[in-house]
Amino acid sequence: MQQIYDIYLNFNTYAYDFFDWNKSDNILHIKKIPIYKISKQDFKNIITSNIKINNAIAKSIKGKTEYINKKSKNDLCTLFSDSENIIALLFDNSGKSFKRSYLYIDEELDVLDEISNLPETKIEYTIVNKVKIINKTRKQINDETFIKKELNKIEDDKLNYIYYECFGYQKKDKNKIFEIIEKLDNSNELYKKVLDILKLTSTNKNKMI
Repeated sequence: MQQIYDIYLNFNTYAYDFFDWNKSDNILHIKKIPIYKISKQDFKNIITSNIKINNAIAKSIKGKTEYINKKSKNDLCTLFSDSENIIALLFDNSGKSFKRSYLYIDEELDVLDEISNLPETKIEYTIVNKVKIINKTRKQINDETFIKKELNKIEDDKLNYIYYECFGYQKKDKNKIFEIIEKLDNSNELYKKVLDILKLTSTNKNKMI
């Protein structure tokens, strides 16, 4: 185990890439944190699952993480790397991981270079449950959620107007309209047009209340 100094982490239920961090996130400035270099299979398990570490590892990392912008609370926290990637895990008192974070890309590259000669450690853990792998940005997820919510409460006249504006013809089957809109890819211009109209009409409605 080695210590890494002066990095930023953004712990969430899911690990978001650095470009998907929000200003409202509780981004932590880490003074120092331990790191383990592990096998690629162990790293794959950590990326795709919540794990529970054994008592020996828990004791070795307890209170070893120090923060610049908050007081230490004897957190169980550490970095794991497979020599090519890095992830930080935060554990509860039982040793179960419940939050995770990636690093800023430049900091990750610096750390990978720093631990290039660090030997692998065989860690003991059990897999608790699988973690959902998110292949979309938080904005994409929020936009999709917004569209679904708006469609669930939309009036027929408004739905027909949106469909005509976006597709250029009328369709009377409401369920079919829902199906067509929800199948649109978020990179499609029609998807963006539907989203813009829904946001515009929703904002106007809110202003009128």
